[in-house]
Amino acid sequence: MCKYPFKHNTYQRGFTLVELLVALAVMAIMAALSWRGLDVMLRSREITQARVDQIASLENVFRQWDADLNAVFPVTALGAAPSLGNSTGATGSAGTAGSGGAGGSGGSSTSASQAFTAPSAYAANPNSSATNQVMAVDWDGRVLRLVRRSSTTSPQGADGGLTVVGWTLRNNTWIRWQSPDLVRTTDLMSAWSQVSLWAQNPSSESKQYETPLFNTGGWQIYYFRDNAWSNPLSSSGNASGVNTSNPSTSVSNVPDGIRIEVQLPTNLGGTIVKDWVRPAFSVNRS
Repeated sequence: MCKYPFKHNTYQRGFTLVELLVALAVMAIMAALSWRGLDVMLRSREITQARVDQIASLENVFRQWDADLNAVFPVTALGAAPSLGNSTGATGSAGTAGSGGAGGSGGSSTSASQAFTAPSAYAANPNSSATNQVMAVDWDGRVLRLVRRSSTTSPQGADGGLTVVGWTLRNNTWIRWQSPDLVRTTDLMSAWSQVSLWAQNPSSESKQYETPLFNTGGWQIYYFRDNAWSNPLSSSGNASGVNTSNPSTSVSNVPDGIRIEVQLPTNLGGTIVKDWVRPAFSVNRS
């Protein structure tokens, strides 16, 4: 019997350095390709989210647009505008610019819930778009101005007053301007003039009342009058939409409809059209 039994060779062959380097290189390539794929997915997600945010922002802007037009306060040349109701203790009529406020006859105060009567200058020339002539809605080619009911609720449930709102485009940005609540005629006429000046050359003070809304390449406004869409500044009508042939029968100088065409940013592309119809409008089929 052998004193030293035969021993099996227990040596096991491992990876060589070259094989290890090749494996690491393959793993690095796969990781780089995977990272590029993940980067593309993340970028696509960011672009999609940015577009969704832009569309949501545009929807909010259009909701504000509708809210402003639906709350337009009727202003007529002959003072035939209906009352808002909720009038408490208002016995006078709305004063003119030189009245020193909204006082009526006998020095009694006027609530903002009463219909605002346009100055006599407007009654004589309803086609004019002068800054000192208040109209319910007015487009001068630069800014859309309107007078609307205030959305502020007073503790006693009375009207919060009126506000003047302006929509304009500056540096490819859609901007909205809103005055504080107004309860005096002189303040209303002052705000009406101020919003026009703001659209032309905004001051630091007037910029405090503006809100940038949406980036756009441009916009265009049309009025629906006489059963047809037309340019508000065209000879077929006037900028306020007043029926000049018989102003006494006009409920207010608000057109039957307002169409706005907004050019979307480059990343969205195209143009979106938004139509607003006056709530009390009915088609004349005669």
